[in-house]
Amino acid sequence: MKNRTMKVKVTKVMAKLLNEKFPKYSFSVEEHTTGWWSDPDDYNPRTGNTKMLVVHYPAQYYALPKSFTTSDLVSCFKHSDHTLEGFLKQIWSMVEI
Repeated sequence: MKNRTMKVKVTKVMAKLLNEKFPKYSFSVEEHTTGWWSDPDDYNPRTGNTKMLVVHYPAQYYALPKSFTTSDLVSCFKHSDHTLEGFLKQIWSMVEI
């Protein structure tokens, strides 16, 4: 069996995975101006923007979207049991209101 590894980073593939696992929410990758602060892994020097994973909550939650960086995702992985399911549990705890 082929050894498969998961890259923990803000990508469209990560957004697609989270959309499949948590259909109650909507995840997308967006670029935002972050001013003086930016995650070095997510910063795009061509545009001056930072790529972020954004979760949009259902309208009945009356909640603003929440943004995550690659550092946030790496932190979730470090605090998990280093499996996909453990990682998803950590993401769930960050996303759930």
